[in-house]
Amino acid sequence: MQRTMLKSKIQRAKVMSVDLHLDDCLILDRDLMRRADIWPFERVEIYSYENGARFTTSVIEGESGSGMVRLCGPAAHLVKHDHRIAISTFVTLTETDLVTYRPKLISLDERNHAV
Repeated sequence: MQRTMLKSKIQRAKVMSVDLHLDDCLILDRDLMRRADIWPFERVEIYSYENGARFTTSVIEGESGSGMVRLCGPAAHLVKHDHRIAISTFVTLTETDLVTYRPKLISLDERNHAV
């Protein structure tokens, strides 16, 4: 049997900007992506702490160390600048893998640096 499990979660990320006119994506600081084991173009689920919105998009690398969290396209209607969001990825595992499996959980400060 296989189960879909949380792979990584970036908690309390602060949206630095939104842009309706770019293609649908999340632009995320490359360092945060590496720390959370998120790959370019990987599917992510986004949850807004501000209004409860939940949606899916893909990730594009932003500048390392920038703290960039930028939502583009239709998502810009769901969250605004300075909103807090959670960014989650998932993985499918066998029950054998579950014995030692642990997701990566990262909390961010006001400047989107890991704490």
